[in-house]
Amino acid sequence: MPLITAIIICRNEADNIVRCIESLDWCCEVIVVDDNSTDGTADIARSAGAKVINHSFESFASQRNWAMRQPEVQGAWILHFDADETSSPSFAKAVNDAVRGASNDCVAFALCRKTMFHGA
Repeated sequence: MPLITAIIICRNEADNIVRCIESLDWCCEVIVVDDNSTDGTADIARSAGAKVINHSFESFASQRNWAMRQPEVQGAWILHFDADETSSPSFAKAVNDAVRGASNDCVAFALCRKTMFHGA
């Protein structure tokens, strides 16, 4: 299995964070970068098995770039998620297959996401 770290950036996502973390159980680790949540998101994420680090939000790019430079990141590949997103089994298989089949000079993949709202 390729070593894939999932990084979730969030703020006040207590209602969504567990579902997101649980859907990423196929990753070698899940790291939540919390922007000073006041609704218990960080504690809930820790209880769900994620590593949690705090960093104040400046922009999506800076938050994700900062997260990738942290020593907690162990995976050779990084997958970025938002707390209101979830991974399906078919998505997990596609990512793992792509990473396993990647040439040594491959450094990134572009992902197409399927947006679903209330089951549709």
